[in-house]
Amino acid sequence: MREFVLLISQLSVIALLQTVLTVLMKKEENLKDHIWIIQTACIMGSLFLLLRFLREHLFAEVAVFLPILY
Repeated sequence: MREFVLLISQLSVIALLQTVLTVLMKKEENLKDHIWIIQTACIMGSLFLLLRFLREHLFAEVAVFLPILY
């Protein structure tokens, strides 16, 4: 449970960072085209965190029931 709360907090920080950076970029006329870079980086970071959580915690739990996966 502690690991899940940590994952949710990390994803929340990424979402907050994305929101703040997007708002700041929209204010600058010459940086509006670069918003997709921030969005892509935040999506990739979130996906990395989710896959790491799956690998470290959920696959080990599932392997108990399915020995083939481990």
